[in-house]
Amino acid sequence: MAISEEYFMGLAIKKARQGIGEGQAPFGCCITRGDSILSCEHDKVWSRNDITAHAELLAIREACKKLKDVNLMGCTLYSTCEPCAMCYSAAQWARVSRIIFASSLDDALQAGFSKVKIAQEQRGEMAGLNIEIRGGLLTAEAKVLIEQYREIVGDRIY
Repeated sequence: MAISEEYFMGLAIKKARQGIGEGQAPFGCCITRGDSILSCEHDKVWSRNDITAHAELLAIREACKKLKDVNLMGCTLYSTCEPCAMCYSAAQWARVSRIIFASSLDDALQAGFSKVKIAQEQRGEMAGLNIEIRGGLLTAEAKVLIEQYREIVGDRIY
């Protein structure tokens, strides 16, 4: 019996909630291949003083390490927020097959996060790769993460 997409996104949301508890930005990511979880990470930008320590990049690094390969073809990346340009590019280079996200870049922008707004379709065209992209999975739960983060941390955004 296949595990549901909601289950995997729920893991990413749980990881993001853990990150918020550690003073990190409200983003989480889970990467799977079939029903196997390869990695599940939350943002660590503040704890590492590393602007590239986004949940998606950390999850991609861990998945590649686990597979001992930089090719993540056949994998799905579940993100609590639509990946930024940096994370999307890394997913393309790793050849992730699918990206499923909860809240949108617009939600992050409205909360004050600095995100480069480039449509996913444009990113795919520019890179010449086709990643299946779908948003809106457990969006309400992911938006709550952003609200909780803002209540706890205030203006500590990037």
